[in-house]
Amino acid sequence: MNIKQLPLATVQFATIDGNRDVAPQRLMKAIKKVGRVLDPILVVKYQDIQDKDVVLYDMRTKQPLENPSNDYYVIIDGQHRSKCALQLFDEMQKEGSDIKFTDFIYANVYGKEDIQGQDIMSIIMDINSTPKCWSSKDYIKSAYIHNPKDETLIAVNLCTQLGYSISNASRYLCNNHKALNPLVLSRFISNEGELPESNPRKALEILRMLNDAGFSNNFLRKRYLAEQIVIKRNNERLDVFLTSLFHLDSATVKKIECLSPQDYDAHMIRDIVQKFEKNLSEEERAKCFVPDLSDKRFNENVEYFNRLAEELKAARKAKKTRKSNSQASKKGEKNVDDCTIYEVK
Repeated sequence: MNIKQLPLATVQFATIDGNRDVAPQRLMKAIKKVGRVLDPILVVKYQDIQDKDVVLYDMRTKQPLENPSNDYYVIIDGQHRSKCALQLFDEMQKEGSDIKFTDFIYANVYGKEDIQGQDIMSIIMDINSTPKCWSSKDYIKSAYIHNPKDETLIAVNLCTQLGYSISNASRYLCNNHKALNPLVLSRFISNEGELPESNPRKALEILRMLNDAGFSNNFLRKRYLAEQIVIKRNNERLDVFLTSLFHLDSATVKKIECLSPQDYDAHMIRDIVQKFEKNLSEEERAKCFVPDLSDKRFNENVEYFNRLAEELKAARKAKKTRKSNSQASKKGEKNVDDCTIYEVK
């Protein structure tokens, strides 16, 4: 199997199910937004199919193919993605269109050695019996595997393991919730683009300091505090704000974590921090938060968050086990009202 760029202007797609000719609108909207199909489709050349009796349909004309040429690509997985891509590409060609879309689609192409004489319908059924689209976490993991020494990818992968969304990780690393996204990572993986400007060493230092201050991982993976950090960085007051957070006591941290979403949007974090600052002595205020951006510290932070991720993983597993055992215990109990007199005895 190999990955190819199939030109949407000339590619000939064949599909086995001629009834599924309308692509889901949600998928169409998502693909149009990013300007390309992120997940490669899975196809096989018609010439490599042994069961020639299968009925195929041309994806563009929707007409059955009595004598398909060997140039046809039979879609095994990705029929709707292909349909969306063709439709958006065709719309882009129209005069006055404002649609921006790639002129190709990535495809994993099966060869004879991959099929090994299997019936094409059996392959399709096997693949679609457990369908799963890539999530942001999948793109992050793939990009990290692609370049495991890149510090930005090391940091964003750690954030993912801790339960952070890609947008929130992007706030900490890039000062912008849109800088890191599946499209950027997909282009990076395909060697078509670069990662955005970021500061992973300082991001891990900030997160380490916030952990030490008493903020829970459950709170930090939400957007509220990260958004305040972005605002302060844009106002060039981040160092002052981080020093204030560095000084917080456990009671104030708890007060911040107990705010409602409406309070966060009203910048109540800032108000609570400013009120706390007023009670600090001059000596306490003089102790500033100074991030250590050395190689040694970065490696220490990576180890620290790896351990934290493992602890969270173990805790989730233990919770799942307890829940499963509890359900099994309840299932095994009999209601006395439903028992016979002999069973009660």
